[in-house]
Amino acid sequence: MAFFSACQTLSWRRGRSVYRARNFLLLCTVLCFISSVRPTGAVPCDPTTTTVCTNGSCFAHNGLEVCVCELPWTGAQCDQTMSLCTKDCGVSADTGLDCQTALCGLGSCTDSRVPPYYSCACGDFYSGNNCEIQSNPCSSASSNPCAHGSCTFAPGKSSGTVTCVCDDGWEVPQGATSTLVKWGSSEVLMGPPCSQQQHRGVAKLALTLTSGEMIIWWIVFAISIIALTWCCYTVCAETCSTYIKAIGRMRTGAQVASAVAGS
Repeated sequence: MAFFSACQTLSWRRGRSVYRARNFLLLCTVLCFISSVRPTGAVPCDPTTTTVCTNGSCFAHNGLEVCVCELPWTGAQCDQTMSLCTKDCGVSADTGLDCQTALCGLGSCTDSRVPPYYSCACGDFYSGNNCEIQSNPCSSASSNPCAHGSCTFAPGKSSGTVTCVCDDGWEVPQGATSTLVKWGSSEVLMGPPCSQQQHRGVAKLALTLTSGEMIIWWIVFAISIIALTWCCYTVCAETCSTYIKAIGRMRTGAQVASAVAGS
């Protein structure tokens, strides 16, 4: 009597399948655990059957004997172990992903016989069940090694590189160099931080100010304008007054001289 794996029989629905999917860009899990279910109307095989289901149960339906395998077994006789890390993860070839990348990202994947039937070794720069959590010098904003700049991390095999792009008004101190630091068992080349504020002019004014500094600056600016205006007004008033008095004295002198000459 013929026998097939239920997973290979298209006319029978694969109902006992567990799917765990992850989007590759978000490093979530893309996983398909494929097994078989007892088809509707199927009955256990005759005890005298020659069908062998090594790691499953035999059921008969419409003249066919089918092995329903227990996870993580597959194959017509349930004698083959599923390999989620290489071919049985349910990822389509046209996605451009292989199973190891889909399940563990930049980590390495190892098949297992206990749920979820695979495990990921994430290395020093990632963590989580599927290596979906970044763990590098740039992954925490509170400990940004670039100080006043954006941090970019480029992972490699047992190594990585941190590059800093400075915010407006900040720069890398002159002569600063990259340093090599340990990160777990790996080494990371840390670019110099943006720790020096840019200045310009003889007064060495900072190109950027904090909100508090801006308020103080505008107050000082307003007071300076008022003081300058008052000084200009005072000088002009005094100059005009002196000029008017001088003209008055000149007129008075002229009048006196005319009176003396007439007498």
